Amino acid sequence: MIKAIVFDCFGVLVGKGIWHSYTMAGGDAVKDAAYIDEVLERANGGLIDDKECSSLLSGRLGISEAEWHDIKQREEQPDEELFTYIRTMLKPKYKIGLLSNVASGVIDLKIPADLRSVFDAEVLSADSGVQKPDPRVYTLMADRLGVACSEMVFTDDQARYLPAAQELGICVIQYHGLDQFKIKLDQILR
Repeated sequence: MIKAIVFDCFGVLVGKGIWHSYTMAGGDAVKDAAYIDEVLERANGGLIDDKECSSLLSGRLGISEAEWHDIKQREEQPDEELFTYIRTMLKPKYKIGLLSNVASGVIDLKIPADLRSVFDAEVLSADSGVQKPDPRVYTLMADRLGVACSEMVFTDDQARYLPAAQELGICVIQYHGLDQFKIKLDQILR
C-alpha cells in the first residue's frame, strides 16, 4: 500500500530543468551535456556553491552571470498547478517528499515557504551527501518519511534516476507533465 509520494524538484516541481534553461540561454545542451553534468555533480555534491556553478555555466555560455540568473529566474518557476494538486488531492492522504540533486540553499530560492510547507520530508543532495541515483538517497528519503521503499512512489523527469529507485521496490513515474502524471499515479494507487 502506497503511503508516500516523492517529487524531484527541477523539471517536475520547478521549471523544465537545467538543460532547458541552458538551451534558452543559447547553449547546446546536447553538445555540452558532459560539461553540464560535471558542474552539476560538483554543485549537487556540495563541492562548489550555487554562485560558482552559475559562474561556470554562464562562462561556458559566453554570457554574464546576471544574464544567466535572469534566464534561470524566468525559466525556473514553481508549477503552481502541480503544487495545488499535491496540496488538495495528495497531501490529505499521503506523506509528501522532496528528493533533489541540488546545490545547498537553492531550494530556498526556488520554492517559496508557503509551497514548500507541503513536504513532510526533504532529501537535498548537497546537504545529505548523497545524490541520485545512489540507492542510499532513496532509502534516506523513505527513512525520513517513515515508510518502506515499497510504500513510496517517486517521480522524476530524468529517466536515469528511476532504475535505482525501482530496484529498491519504489514505484516510479517518469514525469512528462501533470496530466500524464495523474494518469500514471492513478494506475499505481488503484
